[in-house]
Amino acid sequence: MASADYVADTSVFARLTKAAVAAQFAPLAATGKVAICSPVAFEIGFSARNHDDYQTVADRLTSFPFLAVTDADHRRALDAQAALAARAQHRALSLVDALVA
Repeated sequence: MASADYVADTSVFARLTKAAVAAQFAPLAATGKVAICSPVAFEIGFSARNHDDYQTVADRLTSFPFLAVTDADHRRALDAQAALAARAQHRALSLVDALVA
């Protein structure tokens, strides 16, 4: 299993065009302090415009440590959804966001 200080979600990658975000992210990523998980990789791949774009993105993602998503993670995501449902806010959290959180 990978060891990292941070888990990047899709929003981080979407904001890398901002100089301030890229300046903070690049040294962390270069030193292996940022990991991703397969749901994030899937979302990023989903946003690819075509096969070549997908391949470029997929190749770049291989430089990140991958964290496993476990059954316990899925159970915690369901628990979070249940807690939100008690306040009628359960539709505010996507599966990927719940797993990454």
